[in-house]
This record gives sequence, C-alpha cells and structure tokens, in this order.
Amino acid sequence: MDRTSQGWYLCNGIPKTKVLNHRISITDKVYIVIQEVVDEVEKKITDMQNEDLIQWEYIRHNLDVLYED
Repeated sequence: MDRTSQGWYLCNGIPKTKVLNHRISITDKVYIVIQEVVDEVEKKITDMQNEDLIQWEYIRHNLDVLYED
C-alpha cells in the first residue's frame, strides 16, 4: 500500500495481463482494516515460525542426549 497526497492506494502487478504497478485507490477506513489484517497475519506467521523452531530445538536436544558418548 502506498500513500500519496491524493490518499491511499493498493499497489500490485497483474502478471497474466502484464500490467505492472497497477494502483487502486482506497479510503483511510479501508486502509486501516487492511493494515489490521496484515498485522494479525504477520503475528500469526511469526508465532508459527517460533513454534516450529521450539519443536526443532526440542528434537535436536533429545537427539544429542540420545547419542552422547
């Protein structure tokens, strides 16, 4: 999303039709809703990545203990 002096815009390309830098104007209220959704998704992705990392560390630790000399 980009902000200009005229307001907020969703920006993206359309590969199928080879339209690059396509912009759609949106209101401030729509921007707020979209940004809240983006923030929530980013938080969930980070939480999922952290859970995967914790599980991997647990497995690695147990393998180290299992194969200690």
